[in-house]
Amino acid sequence: PLRLPDPSFPLWEVKPSIAVTLRATITERGLEAAIQQHRDLKTNQSDAYDFGEPELYRLGYLYLASGDLETAIGIFKLNAEAYPPPRRGTHTTAWARPTWSKETPT
Repeated sequence: PLRLPDPSFPLWEVKPSIAVTLRATITERGLEAAIQQHRDLKTNQSDAYDFGEPELYRLGYLYLASGDLETAIGIFKLNAEAYPPPRRGTHTTAWARPTWSKETPT
């Protein structure tokens, strides 16, 4: 039998992913506008979006998988800024860089 949740059980609010908003901004106005938007929204509307580390991580990998390496690295750098080491953002940027450029990562 189907069991419905107890209506007295408190549910948590599901916030929209910041990645959806940033992706639309990247498409319409470019990466730099999206980076600035992320900073502004995180400062002024932090309760309105899910700013969790995985949101930027997945967005970066979306661009990496599509071959837009410059945008992917920009998002990974933003992730490293928002979530400093030892989080995965710095590691991901270092991993993507050899694909993007023939230069050795520093």
